Amino acid sequence: MGVYNLARFGSPLESGYTVAILHNQQLIAARRVGTFSIHHVRHNLSILLAGGFRISPAFPFLVPSSYGQSILLTTPAFLLALRAGFRDRTAVLLWLSAAIVTVPLLLYYGGAGYRTYGYRYFLDVTPFLLALVAMAARHGFGRLSKGLIALSVAFCLYGVAWAVRMGHS
Repeated sequence: MGVYNLARFGSPLESGYTVAILHNQQLIAARRVGTFSIHHVRHNLSILLAGGFRISPAFPFLVPSSYGQSILLTTPAFLLALRAGFRDRTAVLLWLSAAIVTVPLLLYYGGAGYRTYGYRYFLDVTPFLLALVAMAARHGFGRLSKGLIALSVAFCLYGVAWAVRMGHS
């Protein structure tokens, strides 16, 4: 990858993010602070945990924020990962892996990924959380768990329908 980046950008450490042409003024200002910076953590955490939708008086009524949505809204089934606990060695390794991957995502200037449904960059953490949910499934799923899974499916289907309706497919 370093050789490829050297050929493309003149440096093995340049991936293209610091030289990408941006048109969004907020992203331009955020990148000036640094591609990765502690300064971006508060904004990224707020999207990750509380980003959402605005209500529109016209169809489609729920309009996703251009800056992304909370994983608690788009995939509430990830809460089931907590049932895997923190004592089992495999669970601990999965939680640590999820945390290690989350740190650079929170430091990144691009937030959740502009004009995206959900929190695009958090997809890198998804395999670890899904494994934890699978571990939690050993205990079976009650009505609350099934409800969280149904909500996750519903929000994902809404995201697909919204993207198709708005021509973002």
